Amino acid sequence: MTRGSWIGVFIAAAIVAAYFLAMYFSPRLSLYNQSSHVIEKAEVNLPQGHLDFGQIKAGANNSLYYKLDQDEGQYQYRLQLDNGDVIQGSCGRVSKGELAKRARISLDANGVVYCQ
Repeated sequence: MTRGSWIGVFIAAAIVAAYFLAMYFSPRLSLYNQSSHVIEKAEVNLPQGHLDFGQIKAGANNSLYYKLDQDEGQYQYRLQLDNGDVIQGSCGRVSKGELAKRARISLDANGVVYCQ
């Protein structure tokens, strides 16, 4: 391999490493559907942002990353189910600079939402 090829490989490896480090340190919110209903539309508002999880089938989950720069607040969720019911509320805690935070909102089999 030539010297130029090695530099290209090094730059590509550095970009991939930077991407994975950014994902590791970014806070992530996961939404789990443990009910028998399809969540047709799942949205969560943050103090400084909005997450649209889209549709989540029964027994499935989805995770999204959000920016570190947040004001103090809570996760405000709105879940629209396939039977027309809408479940909304707030839970958890959001604050500035939560490196590598992993939060979870779950809809259980009884239609109760809880945060971890």
